[in-house]
Amino acid sequence: MNFVVSNYSSFQNNCLLVNNELYAEFDTINFEANASTLYRKLNIDYPKFHKMDNPSKLGFLNTEALKKVSLNESGSSNEDLGLVLYSRDASLDTDIKFYNTIKNSSNFYPSPAIFVYTLANIVLGEVSIRNKIKGENYSFVSEHFEIEEAVKFVKTLMTFKKISTCWLIWNNYKDLENYYSHLFIIEQVEDDNKQKGMNLSLDKATLQKIIVQEYGRIG
Repeated sequence: MNFVVSNYSSFQNNCLLVNNELYAEFDTINFEANASTLYRKLNIDYPKFHKMDNPSKLGFLNTEALKKVSLNESGSSNEDLGLVLYSRDASLDTDIKFYNTIKNSSNFYPSPAIFVYTLANIVLGEVSIRNKIKGENYSFVSEHFEIEEAVKFVKTLMTFKKISTCWLIWNNYKDLENYYSHLFIIEQVEDDNKQKGMNLSLDKATLQKIIVQEYGRIG
């Protein structure tokens, strides 16, 4: 049994790439402007999107783009699909926004709509709801994307938790001009030649090459 990266996508700054092919290019690096443009381009009818915080929108749009281009499927029940998320700033942007609503006792106005997004794993929640994913999901907060650790964790998860596919997401939103989302679809295959997609071997060198390659195209 082999572990392979069958498809991948990256959303950062002024474009979104799927399997290193340009899917969307923007005139600005402003996240909110680009998120609105991409939402329309994907032709999504999902009102809940407009209530999400920016970190969730970032991960949500990246997964939707990859699904549309490479997976050719809509949300369906997925009990053997796992999610693994790595992030540096997690929900910090939203945490700060919520703090600003409660820091002044004379102007105290806590917002439940903001508070619900003050969770490090909220991106996974939104992606799971959208795709009806019921499999294993894990969220890690780390200063850097520990690729070797992530590869080992995903392989272990897929081996012992009996999931056939894992979406590995390195998703980080700091502010309107500093954000990135890398998504890797990882599968177990018996014969790579019979599978669709990129089918790149899952290891540290492969993920590093993809990320460097994508950074070279994005900016």
